[in-house]
Amino acid sequence: MNCRNTAITLSLLTAFFGIAVISAAAEGFFSTGQDRGAGLAADKVYPAGRIFPYTGFSPKSVKSLSTNN
Repeated sequence: MNCRNTAITLSLLTAFFGIAVISAAAEGFFSTGQDRGAGLAADKVYPAGRIFPYTGFSPKSVKSLSTNN
């Protein structure tokens, strides 16, 4: 085995182990914790239940918003 083949082999091994370490770290990063709201009622509003109300605002158009001012 010459120097070039040895260098290629070492590079491939380094890349393989690097990918293995990164995938193991990513698995822990994307795992979810326990659901602390699992015992709350599904049909009640927060904080007594799991429904979180959200009201957003979007005008029909920016032009109508500017003419109302």
